[in-house]
Parts: sequence; structure tokens; C-alpha cells
Amino acid sequence: FDTQTLGSNLRNQSMLLEMMTTMNLSEPAFILGGELIKTVSSKNWHSTQSTAWALKSIAQWKKSQGKQSEIKLTAKKLNGIKSRKFSTNKSILREKVELNNSRYQFSLTNTSESPVHIQLLKEFHPELGLEKIIQKGISLTERFTNLAGKKMNIKNTAQGDDIILEIEAKNPSSLKMSHLALTKILPTGWEFAGLESHDQVYREGDYSDIRDDRVYYFFHLQPNETRKFRIPIKASYAGQYYHSGAYIEHMYNLNIQARTSGSWVKVIHNP
Repeated sequence: FDTQTLGSNLRNQSMLLEMMTTMNLSEPAFILGGELIKTVSSKNWHSTQSTAWALKSIAQWKKSQGKQSEIKLTAKKLNGIKSRKFSTNKSILREKVELNNSRYQFSLTNTSESPVHIQLLKEFHPELGLEKIIQKGISLTERFTNLAGKKMNIKNTAQGDDIILEIEAKNPSSLKMSHLALTKILPTGWEFAGLESHDQVYREGDYSDIRDDRVYYFFHLQPNETRKFRIPIKASYAGQYYHSGAYIEHMYNLNIQARTSGSWVKVIHNP
């Protein structure tokens, strides 16, 4: 897609499908509509504008086909249940199933009068501290120091300690990376230090969004460019908290993302 206008083939084809639907060109609309459904269902990321155009044109095309036949599915061996049936008179059937085993096999049979497109969406939450470290197309590192620049062990800090977090993002490729989003969430017992005096520090991205417990940076990287973000933090509240790693991603390209590891941290009471 065009990084300035966010125009894309998907958006242009969606406009074409809407035109075909309006002109009652059913045969070419059927072919193009099927291709758009495959594109939207793929793992590729699309701009909000392109996705909106695609969904709008597909919905208009499906509506023009008149009333859809009832969707009927039969699932076998799902969570140990021999047979389970799903049905709806709507164009979309969505069922949430909580699987009770990490390894499972089940089958779906379409008993409808027309073809049905099946999509399986999986969602899981990794155990704290066991998140998968990712370095995919981009490099991301975190470093913690005190005010003097000496490396700190953040797993045990005293209440009131000052911490400097340095996050480094590097583009190792020979291509420019646009639309990058970096997210950093602080442990509950930490807080940003001196927002007013360090205002320029917090706004090192092309655009920055600072919240009570997190900061978002949006920026781009030139080929082989490295960008550093320096964030002053204070360990304020005694207790044990979970410290999530930093995460960076290309907003429209799933193949560019990186995440650092997380860990438990303890802020020791300072009487």
C-alpha cells in the first residue's frame, strides 16, 4: 500500500466490487468477491481504510444476493462430546469454544444447502514470565541503569529508587520502516518520574502518547537506523509486581515485530 495515502489494491478492488454490485454484474462480482474474502481472511495486515472498504463492499455484495440459506454445522469429538450441532439463519455463525486439552482433534461437517467458509481463531494467554521473545525483522533491547549510568538489577529495588530505562530499536534492513508502534507498560509499583521536567525525553517519537502506567511511541526508521528512548522511572510502591517486556510492531506488516522478556520485580519497603 501507499505509505502516504494508505491506498492499496485491496481498496481499489473493493471499490470495483461495489461498482459491479450496483450494476448487477453478478458473475464478475462473484469471482472478485471471493478473492476479496480470501485477502481479508489472510494473515496480511491492511490499513484501516482498505479494510473498511473491503468489509463494506463485501457486505453490500452479499446483501444483493438475497436471503441466505441457513448455516448448519455438525462438530464431532469436540471436548469429548460425540456430536454437537450449530445453526443460524444469519450470514455469519460464530461460536466460542473453550478447549479443555492443549492437544485436540475434532471434525466439522457442513450440512447446509450451500458452501460455508470456515475460519478457526485461536486465543491463549502465556504464563507470566514465559512469554516468547520475538526478534522478527527488527531488533529491540531494554537496559536499566541508575542516574549515574550504572547497570541495575530491577528484580530487587528499594522504595524511592530512580531507574533509567533505555529502549533501543534498530532497523537491520536496507529498507525504510514506517508506521512503527512501540509500547512500554510499567509494573504497578513503578511510575514515570518528573513528567514536566522530562517532557522532551518522553516525546522522542514522531508521536508519543503518555498514560499513567504506559507510553506509546509512533515513529519510522531509516535503513540501518537505530533509535533510542530514555525513560526516567521511580520505584514508588512496595510490593511484588510483574514487569512486562517492551513490544514493537509494524502496524500493517505482521512480519515486523519484536518483544523483550518480562519478569517479576520487587520493590522493598524503605522505612
